Amino acid sequence: KTKNDSGACDTVIGLEDALDYPLQEAKSSKDGFISASGDPMPNHGQRVLVVKPPSGRLMSLASQVVPCTGSLTAVAKLIGAGHFVGFHKNGSFIMDLATGEFDKMNRVNDCFELELEVMPYTEAESLLKASGF
Repeated sequence: KTKNDSGACDTVIGLEDALDYPLQEAKSSKDGFISASGDPMPNHGQRVLVVKPPSGRLMSLASQVVPCTGSLTAVAKLIGAGHFVGFHKNGSFIMDLATGEFDKMNRVNDCFELELEVMPYTEAESLLKASGF
């Protein structure tokens, strides 16, 4: 499960998430991040994951690996990758503008959550290589 955060500067996962995926150096890994509390947060690199949301479509998700308490998906990164993200008290969603597919987000304790299934790396490796990741 990942939470979507319109204020997050990058998509992040924890140190123990998706350990079967290779850890890659990322541009931001040398600089790290500043946490929401204002504390420095080291970036250990990135993992490019293949994930499946409830719509069933497969997508890649570059995630920075940081010491965090939960995964966050940056809305700015989703928009930059060609998605529309809508938030409303009656329902929120992410829509792929290229395909028209969309996934609903659930509001839980004033956070918007989207269920994402991470494909095992043994199955994802060929897809990532074929798409240039």
